[in-house]
Amino acid sequence: MANDPQATYAFGRFTLVPSEKRILCDGKMVPLPPKVFDTLVLLVENQGRLIQKEELLKALWPDTVVEEVALAHNVSQLRKALGDPAEDPKFIETVPKRGYRFIAAVRELGEPAPRAASPAGSGVAPSAVRHAQWSRPTILAMFAAVLALVAGVAAYVYLPRTGQRAAGVLPAIHSLAVLPLENLSGDKEQEYFADGMTDEVITELGKVGALRVISRTSVMQYKGTRKPLSDIAPKLNVDAVVEGTILRSGNRVRITAQLIEASSDRHLWARSYERDLKDVLALQDEVARDIAEQIRIKLTPKERTLLTEAHAIDPEAHDAYLRGRYWWSKRDAEGEWKGLDYFQRAVAKDPDYALAASRIRSWCWAITAIFLPRKRFRMPRKPP
Repeated sequence: MANDPQATYAFGRFTLVPSEKRILCDGKMVPLPPKVFDTLVLLVENQGRLIQKEELLKALWPDTVVEEVALAHNVSQLRKALGDPAEDPKFIETVPKRGYRFIAAVRELGEPAPRAASPAGSGVAPSAVRHAQWSRPTILAMFAAVLALVAGVAAYVYLPRTGQRAAGVLPAIHSLAVLPLENLSGDKEQEYFADGMTDEVITELGKVGALRVISRTSVMQYKGTRKPLSDIAPKLNVDAVVEGTILRSGNRVRITAQLIEASSDRHLWARSYERDLKDVLALQDEVARDIAEQIRIKLTPKERTLLTEAHAIDPEAHDAYLRGRYWWSKRDAEGEWKGLDYFQRAVAKDPDYALAASRIRSWCWAITAIFLPRKRFRMPRKPP
């Protein structure tokens, strides 16, 4: 497909206008961060062709060394915006360990008319004809860009330097939300694993006293959402958001995590982790510890110990524990009984698994409070 800068593309219910940095769904604007938008343009303009990850990284970040996690984040954001599930894609196909391919049919709209000689005596130059074909939105966009450039130069020259953020210096972050990790396996049966690992990262970060971490209940409502971070962060009232992906394959687990500034949607940090399942507790601690270090929170000796004391664990025991948490979180009778069953399986597999044992104790206390009759006590009368 010809990469015409003035071309407009249509696929499904969407219309993509690269020259105006716009994508519309049924005529309504779909908000996309700039790099995510650029990723979509590259995929659409190469419809049907497998684009290697290295090619995409060089095209999107030509002067910066960026890990694949940033590219995976862009594609994840695109999937949310387009309503395109990874397990059954209609637009973006993921080719494991290689790259991505745009698989939907694409129609090119508004192609420039073929250049032709001007009618004799018309006196109109070809360039003038092309200028006359510019759409009003294009002219408005160009005018807005000029105004933005002028405003930026003025701000740089006249605003005091004390309030400017130095390059590479992270903003102050005192509150954080960990959004549900995206399950990349394409297997819905693995959702319990993705949700459970999200819970564990939240729990680990919650051990840092100087950091306010949003609860699981509040963030799980955004699982699979298409809402942009600019809408989510204000509702959660946080300074930053952690989002990422998780992929379990055999006895290996891979997590990608990235830290995003809420106010600007700016990527502050990203990293990929891969471990054996037996080391998954250490992996959770490492993710939480790295995030805490990135936002420059000084850990107390006790907090640092809590985030480094993980030990190897039986993968089957941990799997049973995560299944138990998944069912337990449903907050209904069936979920609580199934959760208890999985917690008991975890302890049977690993008697020293304290997390599973504590869940069983919590279950027993809850049942005791519900079913055992309460004793009524009378306060002794004060003697005369």
